[in-house]
Amino acid sequence: MIDIKFNDYTKFVTNLSKNDKIALGDDYSACWLFAYYVHKLYNLPISNYECVYENIVDVSEFKLYNEGIYSCFMEHDEEFHHFILLIKSDDELYLLSTYGGHKTIRLKYDKYLFLNKLTHIFIEGDKTEYAKLFGIDYKGSDIKHAYLSYTFRFYEDLIRN
Repeated sequence: MIDIKFNDYTKFVTNLSKNDKIALGDDYSACWLFAYYVHKLYNLPISNYECVYENIVDVSEFKLYNEGIYSCFMEHDEEFHHFILLIKSDDELYLLSTYGGHKTIRLKYDKYLFLNKLTHIFIEGDKTEYAKLFGIDYKGSDIKHAYLSYTFRFYEDLIRN
């Protein structure tokens, strides 16, 4: 089982090389930078400073396996968001992320409740429920259509840098 510490992440951002800062920026609250850190940390695919997501699905078709890590990229009409899901057991999930200029996010959910809420949000398009589920300050329009790209690894297949 793994855990991702935000203190280690902020040290990573502080120690980025000049070239890395030019390519990625150095705002620790940028969701893409946090995703990049996790990809680097666990040898998940990266190409030219971009996280590579190996699967793409409509949000309503997203499935969760037991005990593994998902690095996710979700895009809808108004925004995109990178986030990490740590599946700790048959029913426990942690959502980890950062959110544009605001904060770090670490939320614990029942895995099945999270998946049901996620699917419901994108069927109903409810922006308030979307903001609550992801712990973000989203003020855009209701969500109309969303796609989810992700890379998944079982914990035993992870190689830590």
